Amino acid sequence: MFPVIFNEWLNKQLVRLGWCVTLVIAGPLFWLIAFVLTRKWWRDRKEKGVLRVGGLTNS
Repeated sequence: MFPVIFNEWLNKQLVRLGWCVTLVIAGPLFWLIAFVLTRKWWRDRKEKGVLRVGGLTNS
C-alpha cells in the first residue's frame, strides 16, 4: 500500500515540476516571440507609411 501512495505523490510532484519547467521556459520564449513579431510588424508598417508619405510628396 505504501509504495502505491508514494508513487501517486511522486507523480503529482513530477507533474507539478513539469508544469513549472514548462512555464519557466515557455514564458520568456512567448514574450520573445511576441516582441520580435511586434517589432517586425511595426517596422513593416513604418516603412510602408514612409513610402506612402514619400510618394505623396513626390507627386
